[in-house]
Amino acid sequence: MNDASGTRMSPDFDAPELGWAMLRGSPLPVAALEGATHIVRYVNPAFCILAGNTEAALLNRKLAESVPISPELTALFDSVYRTGHAETRAGQEGPAAWSSVVSSLAGADGRRIGIVLQVTESIAFGRHLRAVNEALLLTSLRQHETAEVADALNRKLEAEIRERSYAEAELQRANNDLKEFAYAASHDLQEPLRTVMVFTQLLTRKLSPHVDEEAARFTEHISSGIKRMQLLIQDLLAYALAGVEELSETQGAECSAALQVALGNLGGLIQETGARIVADPLPRVDASARQLAEIFQNLIGNALKYNKPNCVPEIQIAAERNGRQWVISVRDNGIGFAQEYAEQIFRVFKRLHSKDCAGTGIGLAICRRIVERQRGTIWATSEEGVGTVFSFSLPA
Repeated sequence: MNDASGTRMSPDFDAPELGWAMLRGSPLPVAALEGATHIVRYVNPAFCILAGNTEAALLNRKLAESVPISPELTALFDSVYRTGHAETRAGQEGPAAWSSVVSSLAGADGRRIGIVLQVTESIAFGRHLRAVNEALLLTSLRQHETAEVADALNRKLEAEIRERSYAEAELQRANNDLKEFAYAASHDLQEPLRTVMVFTQLLTRKLSPHVDEEAARFTEHISSGIKRMQLLIQDLLAYALAGVEELSETQGAECSAALQVALGNLGGLIQETGARIVADPLPRVDASARQLAEIFQNLIGNALKYNKPNCVPEIQIAAERNGRQWVISVRDNGIGFAQEYAEQIFRVFKRLHSKDCAGTGIGLAICRRIVERQRGTIWATSEEGVGTVFSFSLPA
């Protein structure tokens, strides 16, 4: 047989049968409707699935009796049947979203006998589209909420930065004022002491031929008291300044170098007591070199002053890494103290032993002030008659 172009076709490919086979196998729902009342004369399996009914239940009945269709689609059927012009429509038909192609169906003589309805069921797409729209709306709302939260956090952060900058500036001004006050107070307090000391010495020299033993003892007490007061003022000045040194001045310090400075300052006392001092390898820490030397000087000085009678002082300095900090210890074999006083000894003017011992009772308070200013801690463990271990931590 020949096709319309005259090309010879295989006998197995009968055109009408091939067309029906293609309609039956099509995944798209297809229905043929006859006449102006749209009587169903053919449906393929896909259309039966779409309509939710069997072929027998659909055939030879009006489509509207088996499938819920809108008036707009019915009007579209009528228009195509009258005019013979194919049309398309997309919309909601019952619970499903349909995209329809409606074309005219003609008989052998060319007379219009009905219409062909081809439907793409797009309910899944409709659901997906709604889901996408909902997701976009939700995302937009969340972005708006996130932007509002971010703006609020930025405003809060800016306010905190301003407050912190103001607080830092105020603290700097307070530190500068404290430095000026400390130096002025030190000068103003020591000036009268120097005057008393000078006139005491002049008076002693002038009356020396006539000064008896008791008067000499009185002048000696005056001189001793003046010297002690001068030392006390110097220590108070050191204590005040220990808390106000600029952290920006902290460039890091080698503990070994700071220890050597402290030992140099204590050279006379070390030689006098015959002390044996041993230091393990010491690290570099994030602290002020000057203040680190002051800590060593106070702790080693304490070990030398509070030594057991007729016993050579033995002092060991060691260091141990603990996370992001170094713990440095100064151990001695001195007279020690009861552990219950381990906190009390770091207070200003607090002394556990006889006032006959040299010192003002401020040295350990200075150490604590320095260590805490450098973001560390200091503590002591001791046993009476055995010795004491002073330990302090500083950032590595």
